[in-house]
Amino acid sequence: MENYRKQVKARILINSILIAVTLGLIVVNRFIIKIDTTNFTSGVAGMLTGASILASIRLIHLKKIVADDRKLKEEYNKENDERLRAIRSKAGFPILFFTSCAIILVGYALINWNETVAATLIVIGGVQLVIMGLIKLVLTKIM
Repeated sequence: MENYRKQVKARILINSILIAVTLGLIVVNRFIIKIDTTNFTSGVAGMLTGASILASIRLIHLKKIVADDRKLKEEYNKENDERLRAIRSKAGFPILFFTSCAIILVGYALINWNETVAATLIVIGGVQLVIMGLIKLVLTKIM
């Protein structure tokens, strides 16, 4: 269980770094670069804000897990559940999730060069994530 506690503490560190980076980018975009919030590029600011909020929620959740041994065991069992692993693999979780996120990030990076391509990439990545979630939901009900 101590090894898993170390893993959770490493996740806390990663989430803390993610929060610091996203908040730093928000400040840079808003006050130094001065992104115009009236056009499509304001989605970058929204993505950064959403990422920092999600990382903050995850950070709070992980800190609660580390503080309580019972919650730590429950989280360990949930993470290593054979049934959920099979559902995740059938839904294409590891590879599809990361490729969809990469497509969305590339779309946000291309906003300044070509808004049509950027919007298409963002929509494609979002649709892939939704389809993966629906497949996971259906398999959870079936299995």
